[in-house]
Amino acid sequence: MGDRHGESQRQAIMADAAWAGGNYAEQPERGLRAAAAALEIWVRHWDWMDREFTDNSQVIGWLHEQTAQTVKLWDANNFIYQTWAEDLHDIAQGKDYAAALRRIEARTLLLPGNRDLLHPAADSRFAATHIPKATLVEIDSDQGHMASGVSKTDIDFVNATIARFLHEVFSDLVKI
Repeated sequence: MGDRHGESQRQAIMADAAWAGGNYAEQPERGLRAAAAALEIWVRHWDWMDREFTDNSQVIGWLHEQTAQTVKLWDANNFIYQTWAEDLHDIAQGKDYAAALRRIEARTLLLPGNRDLLHPAADSRFAATHIPKATLVEIDSDQGHMASGVSKTDIDFVNATIARFLHEVFSDLVKI
């Protein structure tokens, strides 16, 4: 499963002449902005964009603002290595993914956004059917991948869900 978009973001960064093979003196801003713009489109759901913007020029303006802020926060090498790590992470080690999930013994809370384009909720549903002690709670949000950290309603829902889950886990530990 994992991130299906890391390579396109890496290529955007590496195509910037300022990238200099990762030995840059200053951040490769053009490449970072292109990578961030591509990512922003995947981490937000079009339902949110349709609600938020009335035409494409507004989306473009928003993307310029978002990517300008993102460039200040990202380091190109750090982002490259994070996306490589995510691409290479494979709990099944190329074998049976369902079997690998069945080996997870810990109680597990899966909190996917129901409109997450980057990591679709279907991936979490699949995992929940195979992780023995899984709890699946979908976040009903038009924020897409950002469902757990942008809107106050979503943040409150996530915090309450995590608190409930941890209360159950700790209550079970006290019984032991």
